[in-house]
Amino acid sequence: MHCIGRQTIEQTLSLFGSSVVQYAIIWYLVLRSNSGMVMTVAMVAAALLQAIVSVFGGVWADRWKRKLLVMLPDAVIAAVTICLSASMAVGWGDTGLILVVLVIRSAGGGIQTPAVQSFIPQIARRRGCCASTRLTVRCRRRSASPLLQSPQPSST
Repeated sequence: MHCIGRQTIEQTLSLFGSSVVQYAIIWYLVLRSNSGMVMTVAMVAAALLQAIVSVFGGVWADRWKRKLLVMLPDAVIAAVTICLSASMAVGWGDTGLILVVLVIRSAGGGIQTPAVQSFIPQIARRRGCCASTRLTVRCRRRSASPLLQSPQPSST
């Protein structure tokens, strides 16, 4: 049971960290461009594909190896994010590239999230499954809170 709890916590933290990075990228675009249209496009790029892919992600999680559907998208999301940070470090971080990265991260999240959700009931006891689900829901609610807050303008 100890290993199962650790794995559940690790996956929850991975999903939470990924959503925090996603919001940080969006706010970076907004603060850099100072445009509501850029924010709209970034939010659509970050959320729309995930919503569409997650419908199929649940089915894929039932038919294919869940472990692969958890690890592979997570690795792709991490690799794309590292490439974005490297490109931004050398000055190639234009808006188009950042939006492409948001779309790729969104598609990966649409596969990874349903796979993690379907994986937990299989490995946890009934009591642990309920606790894990509560933890996941709380983390998602808290990760959505940056969207509800606007960045504070600097007073100059």
